[in-house]
Amino acid sequence: MSEQIVQRCNALIFEYRGRNLNEADTRHKLIDFVLHDVLAWPKNRVSLEEHISPGYADYILRKGDDDPIIVVEAKKEGVYFELPHAFKPGELSAYISLSKLLSDKNISDAARQARRYCQDIGCEFACITNGREWIFFKTFERGKRWESLNAFVAREMSFFSTEYTKAYNTLSYNAITSKLSLPALLTSGAQKDRNIYYAKDRIPSYSHAITANKLAKTLRPIVNHYFGVIGDNDVEFMDRCYVSHRDYHHSFDGMRTLIEDSLTPYFADYGVQQLDDTGKGGGGWAGG
Repeated sequence: MSEQIVQRCNALIFEYRGRNLNEADTRHKLIDFVLHDVLAWPKNRVSLEEHISPGYADYILRKGDDDPIIVVEAKKEGVYFELPHAFKPGELSAYISLSKLLSDKNISDAARQARRYCQDIGCEFACITNGREWIFFKTFERGKRWESLNAFVAREMSFFSTEYTKAYNTLSYNAITSKLSLPALLTSGAQKDRNIYYAKDRIPSYSHAITANKLAKTLRPIVNHYFGVIGDNDVEFMDRCYVSHRDYHHSFDGMRTLIEDSLTPYFADYGVQQLDDTGKGGGGWAGG
């Protein structure tokens, strides 16, 4: 499956190389592919063009409980992000301080807009992208100016194919919601607060209503009667369900063959003698 995604990603890069795409085309052809296919974000966990006064956030990625995780500000591909040169040839991703990135006007405008959206809805992380370059960053951190924080930058689209495993293990839905990869990726200091794990967060459709089928009306009273809450006043039903006796003596006999009290050398030196366990409440040690 991952090999097919990598091949499709490379094909998409080849198809749209050198082309200027408008914002809608960029979103549908490049950004949607990265989010839903490469990073496996379920479509019901992604809100599109959500109104946040005074504008619209292009994408809001959410957890299973509907809390926002990342605000993604998508710019048309013609909006060029000028990044600092790579330290080594072929570098596809890097950590770059926001103070350096914000020196580019296009990056600054997009990042500040995404940060405003995050502040309005209480979201900690943001991403800005034109489809080719992707910049992930924290919008606030206690005790630090946000411009001093480091951003994780994917320098070009080929990062998601050439370094697919790294991209998936840090930015996918499963990695972020289950493995808490995003704080590890972007937090400058050690985490002071531990997140509470809820199993429902791993079920994308948990918060969606389930449509009952035609048998539900007939079966629901039976299910509620036998599997619902047992009332304190339903004495007869409790008597029928209660198991009053179980034969445990076979288990006890088996345990006695495995576990045996033995006299330690310490007590033997003081003349303490071993007494046999008869199973009648006796046993133990006696002084010599």
